[in-house]
Amino acid sequence: MALNYSNRNVSNKTIESILKLGKDMLNKPVELLEGVKEVLQIHCPRILIDIVTKGDLSDQDGNW
Repeated sequence: MALNYSNRNVSNKTIESILKLGKDMLNKPVELLEGVKEVLQIHCPRILIDIVTKGDLSDQDGNW
């Protein structure tokens, strides 16, 4: 996503930082946040939202 949003203008250092954040996230416990589903239902039809989750693919495919 970083490459797409930046028109392929992302430094190696930034990509390394993004990968480290992702790896660090995998080691943290899952925390379910209240109200997320409702916010997404309101805003997704109007704006592009990218969601990064630690869940399985069914959580990430937009069928919430």
